[in-house]
Amino acid sequence: MRLRLAHRLLGALIALAVAAPLASGDDVVSGPPAGVRGASLDAVHLLEELVARSSTGRDLLEQLSRSDLVIFVRHAWFPIEMLRGRIGFLASRSRGRLFAIEISSRQTRTEQLVALGHELQHAVEIAGAASVHDARTLAAFYTGIGELSGQPGSATCETAAAIATARRVRQELLAPSVSADPALRRHH
Repeated sequence: MRLRLAHRLLGALIALAVAAPLASGDDVVSGPPAGVRGASLDAVHLLEELVARSSTGRDLLEQLSRSDLVIFVRHAWFPIEMLRGRIGFLASRSRGRLFAIEISSRQTRTEQLVALGHELQHAVEIAGAASVHDARTLAAFYTGIGELSGQPGSATCETAAAIATARRVRQELLAPSVSADPALRRHH
């Protein structure tokens, strides 16, 4: 247990060092194998809660575990209150592409989980696009598949799939807890 916690803390420190800003460089770095990782203990707990409470969240994480993406999840304080989350490119490396998902710490826990599901859907979209290997190709990709939303200076591109995913995650989170676990549903 202590070794596992030490490993998580070391991973979180590495993630914070690598993911400090949402960078736009193409640096080649080494790092952990593909997957989604919390960059802080609270981010780890957020991921664990999404897995426990949302089948959609579990499906997204499963899809991402089979991709070449490494994604660090962390909380952020956004100056724009309406911004709930974002995904950004960090680096490319020989064994995969590194991204950061930032979730607004200004939200309730439920809204953080919904935003995480939304951003994980964006990660799945990116995982399916091998051409996305830096910030420029990420922007071009979303300009092609997304719809521009927001205000000048804070504009983002949204996809119908990410909006629908957020809606599904919210429904799963607000459903009675028995329905969140299929094994429990069979016995009730």
